[in-house]
Formats: sequence, C-alpha cells, structure tokens
Amino acid sequence: MMKKFHKRLISSCGFSLIELIVVLVIAAILAQIGFIAFNRFTRRSRAFAAKTSLINLKSECESNRELGLNTTFTLLPVMGYSIATRNENSCLGQVIDDKVAALSDNPLSTPNYFYDFDKGEISCNYNNLSDNLFKNCNDLKSDLENKNFVVKDSYLERGCSAYAVVEGRTWDQAEANSQKLGGHLVTVNNKDENNWLTSNLKWLEPPNTNYGAYGWNDGSSGYYPNGFKNVGGGKIISYWIGLKEKDELKGLANQGEKSPEEQRNNVVWADGTPVEYINQGRTDGGNGVNEDYFVLNNRGYFNDIEDPSKPTYSSDWQQVNYGIVEIPKC
Repeated sequence: MMKKFHKRLISSCGFSLIELIVVLVIAAILAQIGFIAFNRFTRRSRAFAAKTSLINLKSECESNRELGLNTTFTLLPVMGYSIATRNENSCLGQVIDDKVAALSDNPLSTPNYFYDFDKGEISCNYNNLSDNLFKNCNDLKSDLENKNFVVKDSYLERGCSAYAVVEGRTWDQAEANSQKLGGHLVTVNNKDENNWLTSNLKWLEPPNTNYGAYGWNDGSSGYYPNGFKNVGGGKIISYWIGLKEKDELKGLANQGEKSPEEQRNNVVWADGTPVEYINQGRTDGGNGVNEDYFVLNNRGYFNDIEDPSKPTYSSDWQQVNYGIVEIPKC
C-alpha cells in the first residue's frame, strides 16, 4: 500500500510528455511575439531618431538663415541611416531634388526622411507597401515624381514592383538614376510582364518627330531597311531596360548569328537576375557595330543598340532619352 502511494506521489510532482510539449509550444509562441514586438520597437526607434535628427537639422538651418550665417548644419550620425546632401552638410540638399535626405540602410524596414530647406517641410517615403508600420510614409508615387529626373505621371505598380520612367540619354545615366530611387533599370522576366509594360508605360514622343525610328515609318511597313522588326508598322519609341552585354564580353560581334542560349549567356540584367527571357533575338553585328545595351520599344520588342559614346551610336536613330526603373516594394 505504501509503495503505491509513493509512486502516485512521485508521478504527481512532474509533467507528462503532452504537458511538456504544450508548455514548450506556448513558450515558443510567446518568444516569437516578443521578438516581433522588439523588432517593431527597434524599427520605430530608429525611424524616430532619423526624423528627430531632421527636425533638429531644420531648426539649425533656419536659424542660421535668419542670422545671416552659412546655411550648413552639424552632421551627426544616425544609427541605421546615412545623411545625404551636397557638400557634406549643406542645408540646400542634394543636387537631384534640393532636399537633405536621411536614407535608411534598409528601405524595406524603415522609411527615408527628407527636409526641403526652401519650403521648410519634412516628408518621408516607405517602399514596403505590405507593411503598415509606417503608413503615413507609404506614398511612393509622390516621392518618386518629385524627383526632377522622373517623368511625371509615369508611376505604375504590379505585384511587388513599382515602375517609372526616368531620364537617361545613355544606359549608364538611366541606371544611375534608377539606383538613386532604390532600384535598377527594369528586369523583364517573362512575356506577361513584357506585354503589361508595353501596354501601360507612358511613351513619350522623341525630340525630333520627323527623324529616325519614330519619324521614318508611317505605319505602312512592318520592317525597316536594316531588317529591324516592326510588326504592324507604327512609330517606334524606345526606353532603356536593365539588359546589357556582360562587361567582360563587351565588343562581341555577330551575336545575331548565335543560338538563343548563347545569346542569353552573354548578357546580364542590372539587378543580377538570371537571363531567361529575351523578346526578339539580338541584331548585333550589322555594319561592324557592337550593340551592347538593350531597349524595349512601344511595339513590345527588345532591341540591342550601340554604346552611346561611339560616333555611329545606333540609339541616335532610336532617339533614346529615357529608361524604365523597377523598384522593389515588398
């Protein structure tokens, strides 16, 4: 009798296996909740520090202006952010938009903040539209189109990407402007995206409407004299996309004679995405020209054209002045 009582006493002092599992699951859930809460707190704290830094900067800049002093500010570090302006600490802001910027090291985690010295305004933008933590900063369209190198009313959204048309007489200029916005020249992943872009982009007439790929064709012919495909006729408008020949292979000739697989192996997207889709084979090699950079035209086709620094620059015929930026949102 005493032995049975002793066993029962021992069993009542511990957890059963099921009870132990339940406790561990609850502990894991609580730990996850705690981690999420701590992460949100950290992000809010860093964003608050960045905004406070610009508020203090604004006060200093405007006080200096009233006192007739140099319009500069004291540059102090902000964790998780970098301060961008002309001449390191000018109140006049960056050359591209005349705003002092507190740029997040991780723009999908915390917002960017901006101070406009002339208007005395502080604004913000946050690219991660799937996150409601900084909803007041989620106006990416307004922020992009306030940049003087972004075409007004060209903003588009599709899935986790935002798109706009940016200025760029050369591929490198268009890519540099794309990177200033937190993206790259567009990566066209498949036929659906290609068709969607072609249908929805804001296509701008070139400067000379009586010249080149836009002015030459009146819509009566499907091909140009050089064999460039213009299905259905129509006036051609072309924008830079992220596709170009690999730097180490620039200058390859006669790529139009290569297989589709070899053509894909010789080119790269600006954001590093593997090349799986090219709408129209390469035309490189005509008249000894090395055509290393790609455009998308308003007929929905890719075309490779020459380095803009060359005298026979083939995009002069295309009158390329813009590129398509793609910015990740989530």
